[in-house]
Amino acid sequence: MLTRTPRALTRQLEALAAEIAPGSKPVYVPVRAIKDGLRSECFGNVERVIQCHGGSRALGWALWEWPAVMIEAEFHAVWRDSAGQLTDVTPRVDGEKNVLFLPDPSQNWDGRQVNNRRRSMRDDPLVHEFIAVHDRIVEVMNAGERAFQFGAVSVPKTEIAPLMMRSAQLLTQLQQLRSGRNDPCPCGSGRKYKRCCAR
Repeated sequence: MLTRTPRALTRQLEALAAEIAPGSKPVYVPVRAIKDGLRSECFGNVERVIQCHGGSRALGWALWEWPAVMIEAEFHAVWRDSAGQLTDVTPRVDGEKNVLFLPDPSQNWDGRQVNNRRRSMRDDPLVHEFIAVHDRIVEVMNAGERAFQFGAVSVPKTEIAPLMMRSAQLLTQLQQLRSGRNDPCPCGSGRKYKRCCAR
C-alpha cells in the first residue's frame, strides 16, 4: 500500500484519534530501530530495550495515511525512557524517520493480534470493500488458537486465499486512484485538494 506517516494532523486524523483514545493527543515519535530488531514485532523489540536500558513500554496507535484513500491506526508499542521521552525502536521497511503515535493508556496487550482501525477518506465502494476485506482477513487469522500465534501462521488455503486474492485486486484498483490538485478534496471539506489534505 501507499501508506505513510501523516505530514500534518488533519481533521480526519483528529476525529479518529478522539474516537480511539479520547483525551489523548497524537505526537511525532522518532524512529531509532534497535540492531537486529524484528519488523512488525514492536512488543518484543520494546521489551529487549527495557531489559538493556530500563524505561517502560507505551501502548497506543501508530497513525498512517494513504493520501486521498484512507487513514489507519495500527496498535503499536514504543519505548519510554527514564526521562519520559518516546522512541520507536522497531525497524521500518518504509524508511520513515518518525511515526505519528497516539498514546492510549487504556490499552493492555495479552498477546492477541489487534485489528487496525481504518477510515475511508472518500465515499468510494472500492475503499469500503478494501477495508471490509482486511477486517475479514484479520478475523480469519485470529480464529481460535491462531490469535496467539506469530510469524508464519498456518491458515487453511480455502479460508484465506480468496480474501488475499480480492485484496490484491482491490489494491491494484486503488493505486490508480488520484486526486487532481484542483479536484474537490476527498475528505469532504469542500475545498480544493491542493488547499486541503494535499498540504
